Amino acid sequence: MFNDSVLSYLTTIISLKALNLHDNKIEGLTPKQGLTNLKILEVLDLSGNSISIDSVTRLGLANLTNLQVLALRGNKINGSWLYLNNDNFSGKIEDGLLKASLLLALDLSNNKFSGQIPSWIGKILNLEYLVLANNFLEGNIPTQLGSIPESFSNLKMIESLDLSHNKLSGSIPPQLTKLNLLSNFNVSYNNLSGPTPNVGQFVNFDESNYRGLCDLKNLVELDLSWNNFDGHITHCLNNLTNLKVLDLSFNRLPGNFSSVIANLTSLEYLSLSDNIFEGSFSLSLLANHSKLQVVQLSNNLIQVQNESFPWLPTFQLKALYLSNCSILAIPNFLLHQYNLRVIDLSHNKLVGNFPAWLLKNNTKLEFLYLKNNSLSGNLQLTKSEHNLVSLDVSNNKFSGELPSNISKILPKLLSMNMSGNSFEGNIPSSMGEMKTLHLLDLSGNNFSGELPTQFLTGCFSLSFLSLSNNKLQGTIFPKYMNLTNLRRLQLDNNNFSGKIEDGLLKAKFLYFLDISNNMLSGHIPDWIGNLSDLNIFLMSNNVLEGNIPIQLNKCRYLQTLDVSKNRLLGSMASSFNLSSANHLYLHNNQFSGKIPSAMLKSSQLITLDLSYNNFSGNIPHWINESSSLRILLLRGNNLQGRLPKQLCQLRELSIMDLSCSIPRSFSNLSMIESLDLSHNKLSGQIPSQLTELHFLSNFNLSYNNLWGPTPNAGQFETFDERNYRGNPGLCGPTINKNCTGVLDSPTTGSNNNAEEDESAVDMASFYWSFAASYVILIFLPGTWTFSSEKPFPRRRYSFCRDAQLQDFSWKQELHLEDLTEVLSGYSSKLLMKQ
Repeated sequence: MFNDSVLSYLTTIISLKALNLHDNKIEGLTPKQGLTNLKILEVLDLSGNSISIDSVTRLGLANLTNLQVLALRGNKINGSWLYLNNDNFSGKIEDGLLKASLLLALDLSNNKFSGQIPSWIGKILNLEYLVLANNFLEGNIPTQLGSIPESFSNLKMIESLDLSHNKLSGSIPPQLTKLNLLSNFNVSYNNLSGPTPNVGQFVNFDESNYRGLCDLKNLVELDLSWNNFDGHITHCLNNLTNLKVLDLSFNRLPGNFSSVIANLTSLEYLSLSDNIFEGSFSLSLLANHSKLQVVQLSNNLIQVQNESFPWLPTFQLKALYLSNCSILAIPNFLLHQYNLRVIDLSHNKLVGNFPAWLLKNNTKLEFLYLKNNSLSGNLQLTKSEHNLVSLDVSNNKFSGELPSNISKILPKLLSMNMSGNSFEGNIPSSMGEMKTLHLLDLSGNNFSGELPTQFLTGCFSLSFLSLSNNKLQGTIFPKYMNLTNLRRLQLDNNNFSGKIEDGLLKAKFLYFLDISNNMLSGHIPDWIGNLSDLNIFLMSNNVLEGNIPIQLNKCRYLQTLDVSKNRLLGSMASSFNLSSANHLYLHNNQFSGKIPSAMLKSSQLITLDLSYNNFSGNIPHWINESSSLRILLLRGNNLQGRLPKQLCQLRELSIMDLSCSIPRSFSNLSMIESLDLSHNKLSGQIPSQLTELHFLSNFNLSYNNLWGPTPNAGQFETFDERNYRGNPGLCGPTINKNCTGVLDSPTTGSNNNAEEDESAVDMASFYWSFAASYVILIFLPGTWTFSSEKPFPRRRYSFCRDAQLQDFSWKQELHLEDLTEVLSGYSSKLLMKQ
């Protein structure tokens, strides 16, 4: 590669007309005269170098007045718009290039230019080729260009205009219709909006006064994709008889497009996917489009009609995308297609067997997507080898065993997804011969038996492997395992058993590991700490013993650790410190001793679930005040002492679950609407002061050891025995039980001072934490759970809405007495969906 030293030599060649130095290491800092000696230079390509803002002036580009082609993409220039294209230029565009009046082609793409497109570009009157793509340009297209600047309309010679991948907004200026020679117009990946020009003329078409894209009769490529256009496309697009590429995908275009595209017989590429087009569409309308190669109609509101009569297409497609088009059967015209590379018929209503004839007819087919249909039967592949690269038949109704020779038929597969079916039997050992396979998802089936040795040693290219939710068994991670490129491994919800061997130690790039819900025993191996890239580690619901190895501290990127529902025990080392962790789930084990203070010192921690263990002592008061902690679950332990004041100052905390009893000062929560203390071990009488809670509409004290009369005033007059069941010592008219003869306290014994006891909670700190809003309180077995959110409208909400827990949003209505299992065992996987 050349560096700046070559410039000193080149500047002496004053007769030079063309200079191509792209993809070198030119910085432009050393030459004193730059390139100013090259007076007759017509073509200059400095793309892909390291030119900076300081070197632009030294190079003297603005003085090269005979330039006809200038390409500056891929550099490091920042500053003004004087420095342009795939370089890392940034800043605003200035008018330093105006002297280059002969300029025909200007490529400033793939830089970091910001601000609006400068109108002075419209003064380079001979410009034929302009590329400003992949920058950070914003504002309107200039009308000289046509905010796209209006000045662009002066570019009468322009043939290709690429403004894609910016932040342009507004509408396409009608002045662009003056660009009569324009053949390629690309404004994709912007924030342009409104109907495709012009608004009124697209909805109420009037040929006589229409001024818009339809006047650009020489258009060959039109790309308006990935914007916010929302008007009806007009019939006058039929006038664009030279159009080869039409891409309107990923907008909000409504209506029916059938009549618009029927006459565009020159089309080679048609993409209308991801809009809100509606109505029915017959593929036979494309019968005469003899040049058509790509059709994309996915994800609209249209229904592709079943062909009632056979028709012969005049085209041979390379790619067909009809995902989510309400198709009932594979279109018959595909019987006559032999050149397809991509077929996507996912998310439809297809039935019947696997269409092996698509593979047989299309020997060049590389991508076949049939997911989320109702295809059934065995997976019958072709008898001869095929070059398929990616196959997705997930979420269908396929059954039976996989073909034993699948590796012989599909030896070049990179990706295979067969999840969500009813396949059964063993995973074919021949799959170990699929040396190029990168992604394999067989989850959600009925596969059984052990993982074949050949599979675990031969598929060394695998980076993603999911075998979740099957019936697989045997040893996990045997020593001979050789999946060295794994990055994500999911073996959860199977029947793997025995100790965890070290065959996975070779997977140095692993960042996601899920082996939860199996029957794994023994200790968590120390070698896990050597997986330095591990980000998510899930191994809940096994029968693992021992403690968490301190070597896990070496996983400096670990964000989620779930070892819940095992048989782990012992005290946690004071040096246990996963400083990068966001979510820790250690519940339902037998950990003991004090809670390591390092856990609550972390500013990264969002969820800490230590419930149902044997932790003792005080809750650490060394809590990071800048903590992001939102969920703290400590119930079912042997903790004591006061609730640390620092805990009540955590602004992000939304759920806290401790072991407390009911204090009478809850009457101060005057705006509370929902209070659930059911399924605890509360004793004593119900504080009469609770009748001051005038907005209380949801109240539950079921299944405690409470005794004495129930409150019978205010809101409490609306409650009945359903709110108090499971408390044999209670009485009163609301539960239809006479208080005469009821003992002062139940024979089981209780603390008669319960009303005065604030349960070792620093209630002053508690109330200050709710000064600005009322709360929803939910007490579960031995718990104190609260959400300090903004006030809700005064009506009844389900728990999911009260607590503002998006993680529980799958359950629209959840009875509060059922939440014990939910909050004690809600999975880290749910939180990862955030």
